[in-house]
Amino acid sequence: MDTNVKLLDRFRWPLRSSGIFKGLKDAELVSILRNCRPQEAAFNEDDILWTQDDPFVDLFILRSGRLICYRNTISCKDQLVCYYDPGQPIALEGVLSHKHTSPFTIKSSMEGSYVSLSFKQILKSDKLHRDVRETILLNLAKVVADDSIRNMNKACVLARYKSQDRIIAFLELVGSRSKGDFFDVGMDRQEMANYLSVDRTTLSTELNKLQRAGTIEMQGRNFRLL
Repeated sequence: MDTNVKLLDRFRWPLRSSGIFKGLKDAELVSILRNCRPQEAAFNEDDILWTQDDPFVDLFILRSGRLICYRNTISCKDQLVCYYDPGQPIALEGVLSHKHTSPFTIKSSMEGSYVSLSFKQILKSDKLHRDVRETILLNLAKVVADDSIRNMNKACVLARYKSQDRIIAFLELVGSRSKGDFFDVGMDRQEMANYLSVDRTTLSTELNKLQRAGTIEMQGRNFRLL
């Protein structure tokens, strides 16, 4: 099999799924792969991949597994920020910031792997057409903007003082993106509690209250607002 075909087959899915390379042809992806030294690294469950403020100069895309991102502060240690699922770029804020450091501590919740590419090569390689670089930079801006909107929505949810109000606001936010009556929140109960900054017992108690009151219906990770 042709070397370019093998290279593309190996890395096509994570690159396409990330949104960063949207609109590029396969031949353009091959050019990127040949010039940007793609690497793949595996990790185990509970590995700490990066700590907050570690150097972060490459593009990273999660191929498999799941990552949890925490923000460490003096007043609140290990504040959950977000999760990364397969196909998502990892902490783009780090590589695009002037500091080029990880904004979070990033830990694995299960074994998996990620792909990395040299961002410097994408920006500076004279072997990549200018239009390709411009497409990538525009896509990066869109992905970061989408992340910013998600973070703003989370801030609005966490601004609710009462735990029950916070839970309802979260379910309304997730449900608004669903086309059906039932929607999957994409988290188990512990992950949901961490995301909402409440303890697991409080979350279970409030969810049961809401179900008894006829406000919600729940089946595992699936919910419906009534």
